[in-house]
Amino acid sequence: MKLIIGEGRTILKSITVELTEDNTRYVLHALRTFKEKCQRIIQNENRTEDDEFFYANDIMHVALVQKEIKEMAVSTFGKQILNCGHETLKSPISYVLAEVRQDQGEMKSITVELTDGDTNHLLHAVRELEAEYQHIVNGKMSDKEDQAFYTHDLMQAKLVHDKIRKLAIDTFGYDILNFSHELLSDLL
Repeated sequence: MKLIIGEGRTILKSITVELTEDNTRYVLHALRTFKEKCQRIIQNENRTEDDEFFYANDIMHVALVQKEIKEMAVSTFGKQILNCGHETLKSPISYVLAEVRQDQGEMKSITVELTDGDTNHLLHAVRELEAEYQHIVNGKMSDKEDQAFYTHDLMQAKLVHDKIRKLAIDTFGYDILNFSHELLSDLL
């Protein structure tokens, strides 16, 4: 399957990313978490007009990417792919099922085509999820099982981020990594 995000828009350059079921779970989780964070910032009484504009734009952009990936993921992996919070990611049964599918050669994947803007927002969302997991792993966790699961989540988030980052740099150049709201506000 192939997906072109932003159909109807002129796409000068894009990357094509193949996501396994596990990759897709982390991407969906990262997009949902990032969208929720942006929503909290917009609802904050101390927000600036720039915050409101930029984070509303982020929400809109991420929602479009999330919708397209979600539709493709459900048709490929089934509705259970939408259960992508930390509690379901760390479920031992999900690891066992993934290993069984891999052993049986049944690993499915989706192919997603992303514009530079879509790529940038996805990289940002996955990078934030990775940072969240890094903060948790670096903290003092008394539960060793939780620490093992969060370490696994951190490694998975890093793998997804590195995969997308490499493709993005190869296609768009290093400038794709220099995105920030501060840079945008300076341009306006």
